[in-house]
Amino acid sequence: MGLMLCMVAATMPAGAAAEPDATPIEDLRLTDEQVWEHVNNLRTDSSGWAAAEAGTMTLVVAAYDADDAAKAQAEYVCDGVNDHAEIQAALKALPAGGTVLLTPGTFNVAGNLQPGAYTTLKGSGDDATTLKFAGVGGPRVRSPYVTFADFTIVGTADLLVAEDHARVHNVTMTVDNSRVGAFYVWAANKVVEDVEFVNCRAIDCGRYGFLNSGEGDPNLITNVRYVNCEAINCGRDSYVSTGPWVTGFDIVEKNNIDGAWIIGCYAEGNQESGFHLEGFSYLSIKNVFFKDCVSINNAAKGKDKCMFGAGFTTPKGCTLENCYSYNNKHGFLVSGGSISKCYDITMKNCTDDASWYGFMFRHGYDSTFVDCVSNDAERQGIVLSKAWNLNVDNFTLNGAAGYPLHAGSPTVTAAKFAGTKTADDPFAGGMWHGPVTDSVIDINAQNCGSETVLCLENAQRVTVTGTIDSSSPDAVKVIGGSDVDTSGVATLNGAAEPQPTPIVIPLID
Repeated sequence: MGLMLCMVAATMPAGAAAEPDATPIEDLRLTDEQVWEHVNNLRTDSSGWAAAEAGTMTLVVAAYDADDAAKAQAEYVCDGVNDHAEIQAALKALPAGGTVLLTPGTFNVAGNLQPGAYTTLKGSGDDATTLKFAGVGGPRVRSPYVTFADFTIVGTADLLVAEDHARVHNVTMTVDNSRVGAFYVWAANKVVEDVEFVNCRAIDCGRYGFLNSGEGDPNLITNVRYVNCEAINCGRDSYVSTGPWVTGFDIVEKNNIDGAWIIGCYAEGNQESGFHLEGFSYLSIKNVFFKDCVSINNAAKGKDKCMFGAGFTTPKGCTLENCYSYNNKHGFLVSGGSISKCYDITMKNCTDDASWYGFMFRHGYDSTFVDCVSNDAERQGIVLSKAWNLNVDNFTLNGAAGYPLHAGSPTVTAAKFAGTKTADDPFAGGMWHGPVTDSVIDINAQNCGSETVLCLENAQRVTVTGTIDSSSPDAVKVIGGSDVDTSGVATLNGAAEPQPTPIVIPLID
């Protein structure tokens, strides 16, 4: 699927022709200098890595289809059959600090590639070196201070990290649905720490693009970093038993996490959500930071079929700054997906365009939204359901179409502050049905398509301030509840509409 990002007015419809000042997507992503600035700032103790990089020995392994010059300089030459044997022999021969360098070409691999401690397996570029797995194995980090870099993997494989101190740079994977995830960090009865993915891509993978998971006790992943990574079309063609839940980046599945950074990453066209954390009550999620990430056109199995289908699903312990969502079921979804409560969420300067629901918080407390924007939501720009102790500061609600407060309700609203019943959402099961309480909401709304812009049902001890550009006598509706103060909301009664602010909108060709 072709994609281009364009600086256009907020009212421009998706699919329109690009303006002359269109900004190519590469200009909206991190530059190489920014990538490595983030990488270096996020790294902690480097003493072990200094030892890992101190060696000077390089052993060259040539592909069977490499040119004669490359083969002449190689210590090992592959014949195109079971090429993992030559690669693994080279890895075994390395001293600490050494590198196995793969020439340009294709390596037909039918087993694991497992470097020893303080060693590197490096290709000649992800556009030059291809590891083709026929059905068994994959690169494995089972020793500390291991680096994989600069190659592409296709076929049936996963890249597994099951040990501390791993770096994976410039690796692209296009693999089938027979493994759980393409890039897979696994904490089984241990702590796995200091794992770094930089410039990695999971493209057209049958299952999860980037996955963290674990089992036993402990099952903790800590200090894991994703910088300028991409997950595109993951799970779109996955029909195995857990296929319907495939996401681009699954930061928490069955693991605990304390310390994760997702910086400048991109998710597009994935089966469920672009970025996702499971929120079960037994999982500990702390210190997860998203910054400058983009998530568009997810919920690929159908928005009506997705429980999440979000640009970002973040249940607890997460901070999101300057992140962008476009055309998802939910732009930014705070949900545990079960009876679990959500909490400790901060969103700053985050924007959603054209999702069904821009920002949704269901069943939780102690969270903050600052300077966030919903543009052109197909249903509702913000939904707060069964929530308490929330602070929504300077929220911009622009162009939301509106949707019934409840299934069959005559009240259509652009912003819903009320419980969600099972009839409203087939996935709800009653677990998100409850009022908003003990919260402060500051919201500025304009260009919305419904007579009611803000609706509060059964709210308690809630203060709402801001402005609403609407001539409707029902622009703010309060149904039931107690101690709901909307006196701080100024209705502009059809005052001049502000000019749309140029924003980044994906255009699909």
